[in-house]
Amino acid sequence: MPATIAPKPAGLGIYYFPDDLHYRHKDFETWLPEIQAMNLGWVTLRGSVRRAVPEPFVRALVQAGLQPILHLPEAPIRSLADEVAPLLQAYARWGVHYVAVFAPPNLQSSWTPGDWQRGSPVELFLDAFIPTAKLMVQAGLAPVFPALHSGGDYWDLAFLEAALAALVVRGEEDLLAGMTFAVEAWTFNRPATWGAGGAARWPNVRPYLTPPDSQDHRGFGMIDWVQESVTRHASQPRPVLMLRGGAALGENLDANFPAVDEKRHLDLNSEIARMVIDRRAPEGLLNVAFWLLSAEAGSPEAAQAWFRADGTTLPIVTALKRLGERARVRQSEAAQGKVFAHYLLVPGGLTALSGAAWQVLQDLLRTVRPTIGDSIEEAVRAERVTLFAESAPAPVMQTLRSAGCVVDHVRPVPMERSQA
Repeated sequence: MPATIAPKPAGLGIYYFPDDLHYRHKDFETWLPEIQAMNLGWVTLRGSVRRAVPEPFVRALVQAGLQPILHLPEAPIRSLADEVAPLLQAYARWGVHYVAVFAPPNLQSSWTPGDWQRGSPVELFLDAFIPTAKLMVQAGLAPVFPALHSGGDYWDLAFLEAALAALVVRGEEDLLAGMTFAVEAWTFNRPATWGAGGAARWPNVRPYLTPPDSQDHRGFGMIDWVQESVTRHASQPRPVLMLRGGAALGENLDANFPAVDEKRHLDLNSEIARMVIDRRAPEGLLNVAFWLLSAEAGSPEAAQAWFRADGTTLPIVTALKRLGERARVRQSEAAQGKVFAHYLLVPGGLTALSGAAWQVLQDLLRTVRPTIGDSIEEAVRAERVTLFAESAPAPVMQTLRSAGCVVDHVRPVPMERSQA
């Protein structure tokens, strides 16, 4: 199993394009500076099971210090094990940690008419999902439960509860214990705190029925509702991976609030960004993936793109660039108070290392003389940090970089070092 480190603050990110057609080197050179200027560390990439996002594009993002999320919303839902296994192995080799497969299974449109109408969609989904999730584990990826559609034809929270219970009945507790849960966390046109606190705070809410004095889960606070369900069945919170969300132009779900124009888009997404920066994000949230960096002119999604085909941008772009500049200043200031020149961060400590890992460590120590420890609090006080672990969790890497550390990653097996 990969070494584990206590969860760290969530990071900001964005959904790249709503298609899989913008993965040339020219595209990378165009968009990487914009993403970095907004101080975003996560990028959701649209893919498919029929072809991989090009390796050079994925590796270039990883080498630039970004964490790519592969989103493969495949429909109709069916067994994909034979189709997806080579893709999962390739993405893992290229430095990806999260691949979300399948369209939202609580939507009728994600199924063939015959499959939706026969039996239980939950059980049919698990028949397809479990083999794919186990392939993720075999490839060295986190097993990711796909995002559900808010509300949906099968109420999303009811679907999640039924799926989690069925996983336990099927004896898949170990799979569940290591699972990451993907979400699409939209504000719609509601406040960014709508639904926060989950059912514990809003106990009178029922599927399709929200009393006037209550708030349901259809808002950015839905992450708390998901975490409640997960904790009931997995006995502890699990990481939540945001594929896309935030405020999108034109949203008008709730007549009690204004529709999302450019001003409200700025206000809502800025508030979410501040929640993350101030470490007030929902428990277990790995990232925020704002919708949407850009889209082809004339496409249905073009009206919601932050960067328009005519060269203009939405106000949120300037706001995040200003936040990014302040973050870089803080990183620079943090770098002034370093105590260690080089820190080797070993999650779990030296006693947790296997014999093979010890050999790799000894080989490493022939060329460097770092301070060795298992404390992230100590590591942030170093000018340079080498993470000695099987995986490099993006929240950990972001915490170290935010503290002004130069970070690299060495796996405890004979393998080439990767720059982070």
